[in-house]
Amino acid sequence: TVIEFSSSSYDSLQFEKLLTLAQNNNIIMMEKLTNPKKSIVDTVDIKGSEAAGSPGSCTLSDFFAKQKLLSKNVCCSGAISTSEQIDYYLEQGAAAIVLGTVFALTKESAIDEDVKNKLIQKNAEDLEKIYNKNAVIFDRNQVIDTSDPNGTAGLRLGVRNQGGHIYMGNAISNVKQIMPVKEVIDNL
Repeated sequence: TVIEFSSSSYDSLQFEKLLTLAQNNNIIMMEKLTNPKKSIVDTVDIKGSEAAGSPGSCTLSDFFAKQKLLSKNVCCSGAISTSEQIDYYLEQGAAAIVLGTVFALTKESAIDEDVKNKLIQKNAEDLEKIYNKNAVIFDRNQVIDTSDPNGTAGLRLGVRNQGGHIYMGNAISNVKQIMPVKEVIDNL
C-alpha cells in the first residue's frame, strides 16, 4: 500500500503519528514534490513542469537529476508517454514511472468521446498557452471556462467530471488516436 501526500511542513503531531502508523504497517508514504528538496520519507513522486494539475518548477529531466541526489526512491511524473521516456528514467534509477494523460484518452476512460476527440487535437504548445493564465476546461462537449470562475488558474487542461477534474499534461502531444488500454500498454 502506498499513500501519497503533499506537505509544506512536517511540524504536525498528527503527521508524525500517521508516518509512524504507516511505517509500523508496511505502508509506503510517498511525498509529491514540485520542487527539489529533502523529504523525510524514502519515496517521492516528482512532477516536472510538463505535468498536469500541479506542475513542478523545472523540467522532469532536470528535477530528476537533482532529486535523485536527495531521495532513496524517486518516482517520475509528467509528460511521460513513450517507451523511450519510460526506459530512460528507469535506466537512470527511477523507482517507478507515472503515466496519466496517455490513459485518460483511452477507450475505457470516462471522458466523453467527443471531448476525447477534441483533446487529441491538442499538443504541448496548446497546453503552454492554456497554462499561462487561460485555463480551459472542457465540460462534456463545450469549453466552459477561459478565465478562472471556479478557482481553476494553474490547470493545464482538463475535463470536468463528477469526481472533479481529469488533468492533461504535455504527454498529450504523443496521443494521436483513442485506443483501448491494452493497445496503449502493448505499444509501450
